[in-house]
Amino acid sequence: MVPRDEHLADVAELHRRRIKEIAERRPPDATDLELVVTLAHHRARQGIPIEVLLGSYHVGDRELWRTLCDLAGDALPVLPSVAALMMESLHVIGAALSAAHGDITRAQQGHRITLSQRFVELLEGRQLDAETERIADALDFDPQGEFIALLWRRVGDQSALSRELEDEMTRSGARIAYAYNDLDVHLVAQGTSLPNIVGIATGNLADGQVGVGMIRGGLVGAMMSLCDARFAIAATSKARPVARFADVWPYSCVAVNENLIEPLIAGAVETARAHPHLAEAVLAYASSDMSVARTAKGMHLHANTVTYRLERWTRLVSWDPRTFDGLTKSLIACRLA
Repeated sequence: MVPRDEHLADVAELHRRRIKEIAERRPPDATDLELVVTLAHHRARQGIPIEVLLGSYHVGDRELWRTLCDLAGDALPVLPSVAALMMESLHVIGAALSAAHGDITRAQQGHRITLSQRFVELLEGRQLDAETERIADALDFDPQGEFIALLWRRVGDQSALSRELEDEMTRSGARIAYAYNDLDVHLVAQGTSLPNIVGIATGNLADGQVGVGMIRGGLVGAMMSLCDARFAIAATSKARPVARFADVWPYSCVAVNENLIEPLIAGAVETARAHPHLAEAVLAYASSDMSVARTAKGMHLHANTVTYRLERWTRLVSWDPRTFDGLTKSLIACRLA
């Protein structure tokens, strides 16, 4: 991340100053620390972590100390005082490095959070223009690459994306943008292994429900994947807190538009709620490939009991689940219930 020539020049200048400090028996002065702060700002913008930057100073001082010991000769008695001075100076430099690096890192994080929120809002608003592309580029996204989106519906206002999730995403090579909207958190991700990204995300989003969109290409694809995730969240429940649009699209498309068909299914939904044993039989019958015998075995019931429940359901809602059309409508009502 740092050009080699630049690195060599910086190391040479810093060591020249360190040797001058030792020769003059003094800690870093204002000019020395100004160079340290400038370097910390620059390295933070280049994405070098503070622990790496501090570690490089320790490596430099270690090599400097070894060289001083090798060349000490008659000056050997003064080395203990030199060691104490180097330790004191390293403490001063470390504090300056950490403070300066932190200033830039916090500023960058705040800027990135703002850009991230705006990027997702533009995608949600179906506003794909030059601004969207500029922000995607600023967030290190490839506008022509593949995206995947997730929607996390939190259980309370106190829930937030954990630092561990962001760190794990970064280590996996993923780039993410996210936006908060009431209890919903919308995430858009890009990386070398999108299925792995989904695994990391769902593994860290323990509280609430998660809808997972499809992998789609380009910024239009990112927008569509967010729509997928919004549809998929409708298919989640306590029993299934994570739903992938690719798996649940028939039901989720209906559930999202429940208000359109409410007059058609209200009676059946109410029946399923009032008679859960009948709804259970309908769902089990569908899961058993419309086989009464397999349904009875799975529910630990007699086949006649299963047949009676299916007939009872038919009488109450006027949909026969033993027909394809009747079963399709019945499934929708039972799941909505």
